[in-house]
Amino acid sequence: MRSKVLIASLVIACIICVVGVIGVFRNVEAGSASAPGIIAIRPTLANGNARFTAADVRAYFQAHPTPPQMSLAPGHTAKILSIDFITSKEASQRMKGESVGLPDNALVCYVQLSGPFLLGMISRPPGTKPIPPSDTATVVFDAQTGNILVSGTP
Repeated sequence: MRSKVLIASLVIACIICVVGVIGVFRNVEAGSASAPGIIAIRPTLANGNARFTAADVRAYFQAHPTPPQMSLAPGHTAKILSIDFITSKEASQRMKGESVGLPDNALVCYVQLSGPFLLGMISRPPGTKPIPPSDTATVVFDAQTGNILVSGTP
């Protein structure tokens, strides 16, 4: 009887381990909170290098007109200047060395917006002058998950 209970316990433990390993090594779910970045664009394409399109990016910015941590100057609207699907390395070069947080060959969606964008939400030392508005902003999305990896101004 004890040996049957021991064998059953071992079988259950093995099943739990296998399920756990599969969970760790599975592909990160698109739009998942466990993937790097801020959940943003829900992928619309089942497979391929990019899991969403430029039209999906435009739809995202219609619903969310400013990048995270920024706001538009009153009376202005943001305009998309460019949407480029490029490598993480190229995006980093365009941002003067800022890391995207993915391997150099990973595909990202690099978006340039025109503003003016107010940067008042950025912390600065007490007593310093406010940061002047920026005419442009950049947002980089992971082309697989649709998550925002980086957003900022030049």
